[in-house]
This record gives sequence, C-alpha cells and structure tokens, in this order.
Amino acid sequence: MPDFLLFFFRKIFHVVWLKNHVYGFLKLAEKKGWLNDKIFTTTIHSGIKMKLHLDDFIQQLLFFTGEYEKNDIGLMLQHLKSGSTMIDIGANTGLFSLYAAEIVG
Repeated sequence: MPDFLLFFFRKIFHVVWLKNHVYGFLKLAEKKGWLNDKIFTTTIHSGIKMKLHLDDFIQQLLFFTGEYEKNDIGLMLQHLKSGSTMIDIGANTGLFSLYAAEIVG
C-alpha cells in the first residue's frame, strides 16, 4: 500500500476512534448533567486558554487532545515573525488567530 494511503487510513481511523470515544463521554456527561452550559475553558498544549463549546467536533478535539491542524499551525508559525500581519479568513474557533497573536504581538 502506498505511504500516502496508509497515512490517510491511519488519520481516518484516529478521527473515527476519537469521535466514538468523545461521543460516548459526551452522552454520559449530558445524562449526568455535567454539560448544563456546554462551555468549558481549557488550556491547549501551547498554553493558550480557550472557551470551547463541546457540541462542535473541532472544539471537542481541542478539548480532549489539546490540538487541531497541528501541521498547518506549524507551517504558519514558521512564516510569522514579530510585527507580521496575519488575516484569519473564515475563522471557526479562532485557533490560528490565537497562535498568530502569540508571535506577532
């Protein structure tokens, strides 16, 4: 099997596995009343604090793994420097903007 297909299948397996486990936790938490407001504040791996709504899959990934689009963020951070200008068009959670703000100032 070509490497790119193996990478693709591993990525899909990881997302499906994670989504199934997150979904199970969320159903249990909802049943027990732990998710009354469904907004949680967490610190992702870089030290950035975010308020997350756990009814959104991307925000679930951020809450449970502390990261999302790790490679894209890494590429962005390689090109930004203090004083740079960055526009985050179509921001979903603002994650890229938060990372950029740390560097750009």
